Amino acid sequence: MLKKLLLSCAITASMVAPAYANWQFTEWGMSRDDLWKSSPIAMRKDSTLTKCAHSYYESDWQAGKLKFIACYGFDPANDSLNKIQLHLKDYSERDSFYDALVAKYGQPKINTNLKEIRLIFYEWRSDTSLITLVDNRFETGNPEMYIDYESSESNIETENKL
Repeated sequence: MLKKLLLSCAITASMVAPAYANWQFTEWGMSRDDLWKSSPIAMRKDSTLTKCAHSYYESDWQAGKLKFIACYGFDPANDSLNKIQLHLKDYSERDSFYDALVAKYGQPKINTNLKEIRLIFYEWRSDTSLITLVDNRFETGNPEMYIDYESSESNIETENKL
């Protein structure tokens, strides 16, 4: 039974977690038109989630039994893809989601528990990407978990501006 659970976690991890270089059919720096043309899934131009307000496109996406809304963000300076958010649709699947990320990337580099603002952040970094898992499990009204998946290049530029 434990073997089946671990195998299921490993398979979901390979499907859920974005690859460090790029995610699925996307590449950092691609234009809106390139994203629209290369997408094998149905894309929407108007966000149905207020949390995707930064996005120009969004789509439904599924990995195993986990269902998400994917939001695609673009750098306003050059209109190139620099951020993807995956919002978990069913918050009760949060432990499976977290376990899948740990199975894929190992333990997070940063684990910050900010109960006073009702958030937990987990972070993984590579040369090309920054992955931040945000969990607002302390929010009683509408708990949520999502990944911010960003180009390291855009993240470095943001840090340098601060």
